[in-house]
Amino acid sequence: MPLTSPRLPVVRLLEAADSGAAVLILAVVGAAILGAAVLTFSAVVPARARRAAAGGSLAGVVVWLLVVVAAPPIPATIGWALTAAGLAAIVAVPLAAGPSGTTAGTLIAGLLAVAGTMLSIFVTVLVLAHWGPDALIPDVTPQAPAARRIAESRIEIVDPYIMVLVLAALAATAMSLTAVLARRSGKVRPG
Repeated sequence: MPLTSPRLPVVRLLEAADSGAAVLILAVVGAAILGAAVLTFSAVVPARARRAAAGGSLAGVVVWLLVVVAAPPIPATIGWALTAAGLAAIVAVPLAAGPSGTTAGTLIAGLLAVAGTMLSIFVTVLVLAHWGPDALIPDVTPQAPAARRIAESRIEIVDPYIMVLVLAALAATAMSLTAVLARRSGKVRPG
């Protein structure tokens, strides 16, 4: 059986990866996992921590997007994305702490803000890479023919941001474990 046979699932997966569909599917799966974690632990994570994380995530992704729009193109490295995720945690932790916040609740808020920001930035990069104006696309494929540089760069700009998705999954996992352990020990009151 030749390797190009459409019956082989591996070949179909490789073709999907080449077309960019696999990255989009990965983003949707990541969003579903994070959404499931939030919904699953909503009875465990205090309402104050959820609100603080949402505010921090929104602040982080807005800052990242403002940097991209004010000083195009999309960064070819993930440094600004990590900075925005750190900003999200810096915003979320004090909001979650407040006068009645717990240590576990503030940690959960910080991790959830980081995960939400990173996932939002990844999805934003996907959207901008596929449908954004050419001015936002960095030249990450100088070896490509001049007529294909933008099209090739639209595909390649997503690659470094896969690490952001992985880090978001790690933050979401840490948040989930913290929430479960805190709930079992009675250190977090659901809200």
